[in-house]
Amino acid sequence: MRVKVWTIGAVLAGVFGGLFAVPAVAQPSEQEIRLQDVLPRYSEYLSLPVAERDSFTPVYRIRPPEGGQMPRFWLETARGRVDLPVAPEGIIDLARVTALMTENPPIKRDPPDVRVRLNMAVAPILPPGLSVTGDVLRDSVRDANRAIGRFAGLAALVAPRIKGFTIVMPSGAAAPQVRLNTGRTEAVPPVADEPGSYLLEGRMLNRAEALILPVAATRYDFEF
Repeated sequence: MRVKVWTIGAVLAGVFGGLFAVPAVAQPSEQEIRLQDVLPRYSEYLSLPVAERDSFTPVYRIRPPEGGQMPRFWLETARGRVDLPVAPEGIIDLARVTALMTENPPIKRDPPDVRVRLNMAVAPILPPGLSVTGDVLRDSVRDANRAIGRFAGLAALVAPRIKGFTIVMPSGAAAPQVRLNTGRTEAVPPVADEPGSYLLEGRMLNRAEALILPVAATRYDFEF
């Protein structure tokens, strides 16, 4: 991707196995940067049947230079200027830009000469509450891995596959439990050197009837 002043690199944090790759350093050119340039593969994600994508989502995060401030971004749409919805941590609010994907408007920013990077990830979408069925957990992994294969083509042969979930719990919360199809209940093992994080994968995920939480999880991450 080539842009006039705005340099974007992509750091792929396990994002669909790297099929979203764009050059790490953009070279100057007169080409404008547009919405679809900063949301690569999002149109393909939206083209999937809802039932095949409602359990995971791509995540796009803009990172300012180290020690620098986040620029202000906006879209030059047919109806006028619309702010690009970027959270304080740099994550783009996809729900607020999905309707503009077809128009694909140019993106502007202020100040105009700050070099930023685009990080991309894929995250599970799981129901809220203190219990998640094993089928829902496995469907989320399956659907995200199928999307990797569908979009990556032959590259899927070397792409990492999602194996399970990291469950991040609030500080001081007890470990999540899994009720297995054997009738037993086991604690989800902790992630080494990451207090409050627990790894659900392999035999435990395959045999899970339900994940049971003592309190609501802070977040779920896919584990590759």
